[in-house]
Amino acid sequence: MKMKGRLLALGVVGMAAMGTAFATVPASAAPKPITSGGCEDKYVCLYYNSDLKGAMFKHRYNISNYAGYVFTASDAGSAGAGQPVKNNAASATNWEQGNGIRIYVNSNYIGDWDGVPAWTWVNLSATKNNNASGVWDH
Repeated sequence: MKMKGRLLALGVVGMAAMGTAFATVPASAAPKPITSGGCEDKYVCLYYNSDLKGAMFKHRYNISNYAGYVFTASDAGSAGAGQPVKNNAASATNWEQGNGIRIYVNSNYIGDWDGVPAWTWVNLSATKNNNASGVWDH
């Protein structure tokens, strides 16, 4: 029981230290808090609905054409499950450490795009429900 208490205390101290570190970031530069919705480390996840809601599609590599890929139910919901990813994503989260990703309107990384920096999430604007490819910024 003593070990559990010590681990809990360490966790509380660690969380407090993290909160202090994040509190020093200027509000204008602070990224949106990241929530997983089932997304995993080193993946980008596209969601059927805004605000990381609904069915999800996750990938780790560049995809020049989202045709043929479908959304699957996630921790964030099942709305849109089975729907094509191409031209149906409304938001995205990026769990890739150090690399942003660009979601493009057209296949082969052409046209307008929305950027999703590392460890952030966005509601897509230029590519909302009009997305066709995704490429990592290296």
